[in-house]
Amino acid sequence: MKIAITGTPGTGKTTATKKLPKKYSVTHLNELVKNKQLYTEKDKKRDSYIIDLQKIEQTIPEKGVFESHFSHQLDVDRIIILRCHPTQLRKRLKQKNFNEQKINENVMAETVDVILLEAMQTQKPINEIDTTNLNPKQVAEKIQETIEKQPEENTGKIDWINELNEENDIQL
Repeated sequence: MKIAITGTPGTGKTTATKKLPKKYSVTHLNELVKNKQLYTEKDKKRDSYIIDLQKIEQTIPEKGVFESHFSHQLDVDRIIILRCHPTQLRKRLKQKNFNEQKINENVMAETVDVILLEAMQTQKPINEIDTTNLNPKQVAEKIQETIEKQPEENTGKIDWINELNEENDIQL
């Protein structure tokens, strides 16, 4: 089985998946892309790589857990999306020294469900995990529980726009 762990940068994917047991054979795709040069070019303006999904598909193992903000774009069996309240996400991205443009871009993407909407187009089972108030060990436990139990999909329960509106904090 191939499982994608995805989410906006800063939601806790890398940190949490490093805490998963070895039996899950986690592939950290961002490292793989850089190490094996599985990209077509580097976007210097946005400080990011233009990935080559076809090369990545040919390189990754037949089964395992695949972690990255783009792993839901691979041919996988299940998608787990890590989510984080936009206010907390902004703090996390500042701690990671993201520039203001990248912070704003990622906070906006999280707020308007960009990764969820992309993942829904795959027609694969999707589960969302809110990492806002969880530590990495707790996130890893929730990921493991989702992998093991394969619960019903739970999409649509996280609504940051509504929550921000209720908090009178709709500034992005």
